[in-house]
Amino acid sequence: MKRRTVLTAIGAGTVAGIAGPAAASAAEESTPTTPERAAQHIAETYRRESAAAGGTWQAYITVAKPDGTLITAVDDESAKVADAWSTNKFPVAATVLDRVDKGTASLHTEVDVVDPFIVWDGDGVIPFDGAYPSRISLGHAISLLLSISEDSSSRLCSQIVTAAEINAYMKGLGLPNTQVEVIPGSRRWYLGWTSAREMHDLWQKLVRGQLLSAASTEYLVKIMRSPNAFTEGIRSKLSTTERGRIATKAGWMDTGRCEAGVIYDAAGAPVVTYSIYADHPEHLDDYSGNHPLIAARARMGRKFVRAVDRLSGAPGMTLEPETYRPSNG
Repeated sequence: MKRRTVLTAIGAGTVAGIAGPAAASAAEESTPTTPERAAQHIAETYRRESAAAGGTWQAYITVAKPDGTLITAVDDESAKVADAWSTNKFPVAATVLDRVDKGTASLHTEVDVVDPFIVWDGDGVIPFDGAYPSRISLGHAISLLLSISEDSSSRLCSQIVTAAEINAYMKGLGLPNTQVEVIPGSRRWYLGWTSAREMHDLWQKLVRGQLLSAASTEYLVKIMRSPNAFTEGIRSKLSTTERGRIATKAGWMDTGRCEAGVIYDAAGAPVVTYSIYADHPEHLDDYSGNHPLIAARARMGRKFVRAVDRLSGAPGMTLEPETYRPSNG
């Protein structure tokens, strides 16, 4: 396994293996009361769980102070360009919502559910409905795109924005490595690349209200923290209420398993922003929570939440606390 670098903005600054009295006291403290201690917990948890899982990792994880200042808990090859897989469905959705904010599209806009915009295999439910040709609203497509990672919905969004427009929007945000792969002669794309740092920064722009309007921000976050959003990674070992404090988007294909998102405090303020990309040469056909990379993130998630349970998050775009109430039909 390659050597990994874990950084914290605490004390000596660089923590390689988390050694010394400060790290020891942090590891013994079950519920940290300061962002600095929480960052140490998160750094040690990441180091331990990623090493145990094997493979190669890139990550960038921060803890917010109440004034909004970020403490870097983990910086592991974060500038390295990685396959984004479905985590880049978030940039796709953000570009579409930018058009909604500018008035050139609407969530009520209808898109055509026809070839070549249907992915007949992969992830999603659109290929199962058996109603072709048909039309659905753009809002419906985005909700499927970000909750169950619906692959056809990514193609449907290409009726609103092109691959070139997504890439230009990301570059304009200062994220030149977060790019979808252009399909020559087509509006469509493959999901392309990002880096752990850039995906972290995109999430930070979202929660700080620097990416989209307040309405579009609330819309995206609500989908990605819903009970239907990805639950087999960071949110796996959490209660329903705790899962509601986390907005996340995962991606998976071939050797890669990745996830990025935000953990909020109990009052709805953002505390932890995480962006984790990893590859493992084995278990290629296992996309379940049993995959060692996903299982490692599940263990991290439980400990990340515990590390910040007694902290207050940063000001900015806060969540309204919600209680999950299942329906009986």
